[in-house]
Amino acid sequence: MSKYICILLFLSFCCCQGNNKTEMIGSLSISHIKTIEFIDDTYETDYEIKNFVETDSCFRFLFDFAKELNIKSRNYIVTNAKAIRFDERYDYDKTEVFIFQRFNSGFRFVSLRPEIRLKEVFFEKEILPTTITFKGDFDELNIDVLENFIREAYREELDKEKLTHLYELYNKNNIKKVVIDYHEKGEWFEIEIL
Repeated sequence: MSKYICILLFLSFCCCQGNNKTEMIGSLSISHIKTIEFIDDTYETDYEIKNFVETDSCFRFLFDFAKELNIKSRNYIVTNAKAIRFDERYDYDKTEVFIFQRFNSGFRFVSLRPEIRLKEVFFEKEILPTTITFKGDFDELNIDVLENFIREAYREELDKEKLTHLYELYNKNNIKKVVIDYHEKGEWFEIEIL
């Protein structure tokens, strides 16, 4: 009898968890926290990423997950869901907050770290007809490198008149790490973590 009760409890737990979107790879996982719907049919959705470390594979997992998010939602992915302040926003001193806003098959907005906490990273830049390459003094990606690269590509894109433009990031060993492909004169972009 107790065996059947345990099975029923387990099945009911699984059913309750079914609405919680969770993606997992190894010990890295992303879980849904909450969604707020606004009058204009847009959303703000919060997720927590557990066991995040600043490696290429973790960034690849994060961006692959973000590519599948709702286009009508501004999505917040945090490393510590308990770091909520009194105003229902996240305390940036206690958690990393990654913000993604989807558009078409890419993104309209990505922020990995606020300006006040961002460490400046310098890149060597080479301009080719359809591609701008950046090279930095790093081995593995980290938040500061990736956020600085995204911001540099955006600044460059503001000056472009072309419909599409590629930005590539290389590490100090000349290994390509990231490609950003801007479309429609900077209206939206795709990011690929290699």
